[in-house]
Amino acid sequence: MPATPSRRFARDLLKAQLPAPLVDDLTFLAEYKYDHYEMYEPGVRFLERLHEWLAQFADPAQRLAAAQFLRDRLVFISQREMQDLARFLYFNQIVPILLDFILERECLDSFQRATAFRNHFAAYLRRCLFIALSDGAKIDYFRRHHVELSQEQVVPYYRASSANYVDELRKQQGPQATFSHVILIDDFCGSGYTLAHRRSNEPTLVDGSLQRVHEQHASVIDQADKVLVCHYIGTASARRSVMSLLRRLPHYATKTDWITALELDDDQNLLLRNHDSLATAIIRLCDQFHRPEFDDSNSLKGGGIRYGFGKQALPVVLYSNTPNNSVFVLWFEKSPAPDSPGFTPIFRRVNRHRLQ
Repeated sequence: MPATPSRRFARDLLKAQLPAPLVDDLTFLAEYKYDHYEMYEPGVRFLERLHEWLAQFADPAQRLAAAQFLRDRLVFISQREMQDLARFLYFNQIVPILLDFILERECLDSFQRATAFRNHFAAYLRRCLFIALSDGAKIDYFRRHHVELSQEQVVPYYRASSANYVDELRKQQGPQATFSHVILIDDFCGSGYTLAHRRSNEPTLVDGSLQRVHEQHASVIDQADKVLVCHYIGTASARRSVMSLLRRLPHYATKTDWITALELDDDQNLLLRNHDSLATAIIRLCDQFHRPEFDDSNSLKGGGIRYGFGKQALPVVLYSNTPNNSVFVLWFEKSPAPDSPGFTPIFRRVNRHRLQ
């Protein structure tokens, strides 16, 4: 596809301040992935944003390191990749867990998985309740592309009631039927704070969305044999944090498993990559350009945004939004003010939580 005049102009501007091969590589990445970021407005895509973003870094060495970071270290998850992760989560992780459960309950040998699938899988699958933790779960896609799931077993958002879902199950499987598995689904988990955290005023108590899920669906969760906390993408740090806190909650403690289609290990945290010169350069940018007024009461709960919420310092961008666990120079936006220079992002983020 031939480049538009605005794209050619943006590319020429970039070549005036960056090596031509680097600009060519970023142009390819823009066309292949980055231009599909859903928070870009019409007529302005990655290269146009890139020029504006780099312009605020006065030092040529900073601009070079920032551009190289976008080429060499950025983890950009496209829509197609997210859909593939959703399929992988279901077929490669949830289905085997359910088959193992069938083998145990039906007293079958480990080599009888084909028998378990053929004779029992459909009935046991119907006793699984899938609940979306947020709109990021893409639960509509999840249900449509796993056609064996019934609409009566997929809750589009956890704040919705599950009473009707229980009624529909009992119409099909008898008046005493209950859901054996409650499967909680979301797209991304960076620090795990939203799911579970200690209360600031009562550190011995745990708060978060998993507590609210139980409040909304207490009878279903209490009667279930297993609760699966599932993410298409999650960090090892979040897994450790959430699972340690769930031990304090009796309704989750002994029957909850953590499942992630793609787990980001601790090496993705730029603060821990002391051997990586590009990671070090980005951390320096965070230190130089962060201002105290960039934080609010929400972000301070996770230690501020300088290195991303929860100090995860991730280089991650999702096609639909950028996690606040990523380094703030990727996503934070603030207009200039008399007492602050503001900041222009390369991947503008929309916050779920806003101060009133």
